[in-house]
Amino acid sequence: MMTLRQTEPSAEWGPWVLDTDVCIEWLRRRRGVPERLRALSPADLAITTITEAELRFGALKSRDPEGNLEQVESILESGVAILSFDRGAAVEHAEIRMALRHAPIGERDQILASIALSSGYAVATGNTGELGRVPGLAVADWLT
Repeated sequence: MMTLRQTEPSAEWGPWVLDTDVCIEWLRRRRGVPERLRALSPADLAITTITEAELRFGALKSRDPEGNLEQVESILESGVAILSFDRGAAVEHAEIRMALRHAPIGERDQILASIALSSGYAVATGNTGELGRVPGLAVADWLT
């Protein structure tokens, strides 16, 4: 059975899984993301290994792969938790795929959502259109 979380935004939300788009704005020091992060403890923040993979790929395809990989490493070494896809996430993933089978979201978003649900995290993203469709997932738009 899918983990149920709040469905209305609340100041008490968290801990937070940071989606890739939020991490990119963190690295670029834009859109209020660094300020939000400074107000939180690293213990209340995480990224998933899928986000790590997306950030590494983006760095490799950039004009400055070496410099951008150093920035990615700075996130990974900042004290945020790194959450992996495990058996609990596998259960959530199957539930998400079943629930959204007639109008699916992207596979990487499904993986991120399943990790967040199984770990008890809300998701900070700019992609509320996709992730907001996942039943039981607490999602907040950090980019508008």
